[in-house]
Amino acid sequence: MMIRRGVTIFVVAFAALLVSGAAQAQVVDIAKKTDFSLLLNADLQQSVSGIGISQGTLVRQSATDSGGFLAGLRYHFNPLLSAEANYGYTQNSQDYVTGVSTASIRSGVHFLTGAAVATAPFHIFGLRPYALVGGGGIFYRPTGDTNASVGGEITQVKPTAVYGAGVDFSLIPHLSIRGEYRGYFLKAPDFGFSGLATGKFTQLAQPSIGVVFHF
Repeated sequence: MMIRRGVTIFVVAFAALLVSGAAQAQVVDIAKKTDFSLLLNADLQQSVSGIGISQGTLVRQSATDSGGFLAGLRYHFNPLLSAEANYGYTQNSQDYVTGVSTASIRSGVHFLTGAAVATAPFHIFGLRPYALVGGGGIFYRPTGDTNASVGGEITQVKPTAVYGAGVDFSLIPHLSIRGEYRGYFLKAPDFGFSGLATGKFTQLAQPSIGVVFHF
């Protein structure tokens, strides 16, 4: 519910920004076709519940909130369309509650994604909005922490769809500030334990802010 409300607020604000500022838009010169971004973010995963495949009992799966970073390279084909590749990292604990036990597995979480980006070919009040959609994989690699491990867990790769929107605010010709929201849609990880597999899809929200270098 919290993630859904955040997405709704962001979309409404994004649309309002486009409508209210259209009359003051300024055309963008894309002489600088490549962007490198480095963002700091929060990673907020939605809880899910399902029947464990092997035990046949209800499993509630959640994750601790965490913070991380996202580095990206974006190439502009023209003022409207671009493509990007991103790598991100965070670390969290995936927690499982069943009818008979609890389990916690701490892992490093690696994001490797690509996306198509539609960028407004103009500035609005100094802000340049964009929206993106794409896909990739999220890699859950257990840390082996004895305080958050059940033993025998394996590294797991979860295919993901990614969507989002954001705005860039230009400070100087080669530097901007970026605010962004990304959402990831994926099947909840189970680290190879069928008794912890809910079989359900979850969403991970990733609001972020950082800098963009244009060259």
